[in-house]
Amino acid sequence: MDLKALQERIMEHGKRFKSKGDDMDHALPNHVSFPFFKAVEELGEVSDLLVRKYGFQRKGKEISDEEFKDKLGEELVDVITTLVHLANFSEINLNEAFERKLNKMDERWKNKEY
Repeated sequence: MDLKALQERIMEHGKRFKSKGDDMDHALPNHVSFPFFKAVEELGEVSDLLVRKYGFQRKGKEISDEEFKDKLGEELVDVITTLVHLANFSEINLNEAFERKLNKMDERWKNKEY
């Protein structure tokens, strides 16, 4: 799936978050803080999972490699989804933004700026 298609699909899912008084086409609550704070929340869930797997584990809270991989994948998708919501809210074309950023990275690598 390309980023444009992803943004459009996430836009459709985002309609369930429409808040009263939101007159924007992307149907998200009427303040940029919503997708931003949701992304932070989702990153917290990734952090919690990583600590559970690699940090201090309480007895009875151990997690198998398979369960960890499944849950981490789900949580990373949640992070990506909320960041795409933020891009949609901010009217960012992720295809164009990625292309510009990757070109900058390629140039830095070529010029050994890393």
